[in-house]
Amino acid sequence: MRKRKLLIGGLMALAIITTTACNNENSKTIPSTSFSWIGPTTPPSSSSTLPVTSTTPSSSALEPQEKYTEQAIKVYYKDSSEDHKIRFYENSPEIPYLGIKDYYELLLKKSDSKELSDLAVTTADNIHYTITSPRDANMTINVKDNYLSSAHFSKFINTSSFIKTGESTSFDGSPWIKIESVTSNEISHPKYIDFNNYSIDIYGDNNDVYLPVNVLSDMFSGMNLLYSAYNRKDLYIINGEAKEDFRELENYNDDIFKTPATQNYMDFTYNSFCLFYDHFAGRPGRTALEKYYDLSYGLDKALDQRPLGRIIKEYLHSQNIGKYMLGLETLGQLVHDGGHTRLTINNNLFSSSTDTGLVSWFNSDITNTLVTLSTEIKGAGYEELAYTALENTHTMSPSYPRYFRKDALGTESVNLRGTKTYYEKDDIAIICLDDFSGDGHKNDDWASYYNGETNEIPYTSEKGGSVAAVFKGLERAHANPNIKYVAIDIAGNSGGSSDELMYVVSLLAKNKEGRNSFFTRNQLDNNITTTKFKIDRNLDRKFDENDDSYDAVGDLKIFVITSINAFSCGGITPIYLHDYGIPVVGDNSGGGSCAILMHSNALGFIYRFAAPFNVLSPTTLGGIDYERKYVCDHFIEHPDTTHPDIPKKADGTDVIVGDYSNYYNLDYLSNLAKTVIFK
Repeated sequence: MRKRKLLIGGLMALAIITTTACNNENSKTIPSTSFSWIGPTTPPSSSSTLPVTSTTPSSSALEPQEKYTEQAIKVYYKDSSEDHKIRFYENSPEIPYLGIKDYYELLLKKSDSKELSDLAVTTADNIHYTITSPRDANMTINVKDNYLSSAHFSKFINTSSFIKTGESTSFDGSPWIKIESVTSNEISHPKYIDFNNYSIDIYGDNNDVYLPVNVLSDMFSGMNLLYSAYNRKDLYIINGEAKEDFRELENYNDDIFKTPATQNYMDFTYNSFCLFYDHFAGRPGRTALEKYYDLSYGLDKALDQRPLGRIIKEYLHSQNIGKYMLGLETLGQLVHDGGHTRLTINNNLFSSSTDTGLVSWFNSDITNTLVTLSTEIKGAGYEELAYTALENTHTMSPSYPRYFRKDALGTESVNLRGTKTYYEKDDIAIICLDDFSGDGHKNDDWASYYNGETNEIPYTSEKGGSVAAVFKGLERAHANPNIKYVAIDIAGNSGGSSDELMYVVSLLAKNKEGRNSFFTRNQLDNNITTTKFKIDRNLDRKFDENDDSYDAVGDLKIFVITSINAFSCGGITPIYLHDYGIPVVGDNSGGGSCAILMHSNALGFIYRFAAPFNVLSPTTLGGIDYERKYVCDHFIEHPDTTHPDIPKKADGTDVIVGDYSNYYNLDYLSNLAKTVIFK
């Protein structure tokens, strides 16, 4: 019988749970808990060297295999399904296990790179295993001592480059862009995970190593939104879609709630989520959880530090599905980073509205539990919840500059999707990009164009996104001989697809070296990856030498308008363009961006999280200055003010925003271009 290992000595001192309020004057009584601390530790050695995992058996006999039973399941793909089996081990009778090699093949078998989708698993004693990925990265696993280690972990778990062979896809799969090459500096930064700290066992046999299904999904979730979800009945392989609403999966929702989970399974659900957060989640540095909680010893230990954290921890262990959902929802508020992370089941739960919107989702008992308990939490005045609402709801919304643009340019609406994005006056034009979310990878109009069904390039922002807006906008500017200056408005850009970002940067950067490359840093090991693309810059549906020579800018003088409000891709685009010599005016950029990863927990709830990948500007390839926010060449004053059309705060007061009127005053911008920017 396998026995759990206990944390002793100095670590036990850290496990003491206090129930008194910590840095919070709220006197709400918190029930004491008896949960032991789980979280990351260093390898079992006084040095930073990884444990040695010899593949030489200590005796001639192989380690006896753990007993298990198998259960038939369906594995669902988008357009097909197949029968498969999962394991339930005698020592973990409720937890579903799959072999790591088996799972890897299931995840990638619908790709065009089947020859690349195999892991090699070797062992000499059924204790020490070496697993080699198709990218020649190794991971060692000790199933007796329950740990894994890897010198190139981010390379080992990378599945994003195996979806299709050659040049068939990019991050979002848009038709105008294809991957040409992917290179990494591959600095060795050892990764170690001790599964004992999460009460999770690893098993092995002659052919494979076995981990819980949801742990495997967390480990191999890709930036191309390739992931899986298990609803305690069947496994769903989801490729390229951020299905945050799990009800979109047929019969999936029913199976989550059909059979109540045991306490042991709820404990496992909590433990495996802590494992995910401690080792796979991105840390954007702007969340309430990072501000108010010390995460040095992991999520579990952090939640014990404050009253609200202890409530969240209690609820995340609860068999009452309403309490559990509220725990997940409340934690979602604390990890909300402005747009990349969405752990919440329902966005309205913590809004000022009394309608939670959950009645149509779940039965009345669940809904009533959520409403009652969420009202208590909202009314308790927890500081970290107030911070979340203040920082991520009532300030720096990407939409705020657009209200002033509507006044200045007479735009049809605040959001220009599907409406006019190009405006001109005298010698200046402005192209307005509210986002990079034209969804080229699933846009029927782009598909029709690239499939030859039509020869019309999708133009409106609704249909063509920023790609068509910039391409056609520059064409229109050239058609008017009076236009000398073109402003690219990204001040209210909310981000979106890196495919669109790369096209816009490549088009505007003319012939600058590196213009077709995308740079990321992996927080797991600090490795920097350069992804080089082929880009159909002239949109003639061919990837050839004419793309390299195509000059959409000509003698037009381009500059960028940005603000602190721009988010994600909207924040990194001005930095890229500035690095390629294009002036930036307005205010400092909102900073860098990151990818998102899709995940599912052991109950089957699907959510998205900021990935541990930061997008870097071209000048950071030396490994310094990872997030340069301060790229503004000329500040445009925008004193504090209010705007009558901006929705008020929950307390009825006006939102204080910058007065962005001059950002869109074409007379002002023309004079600025002549006398300051290009003098």
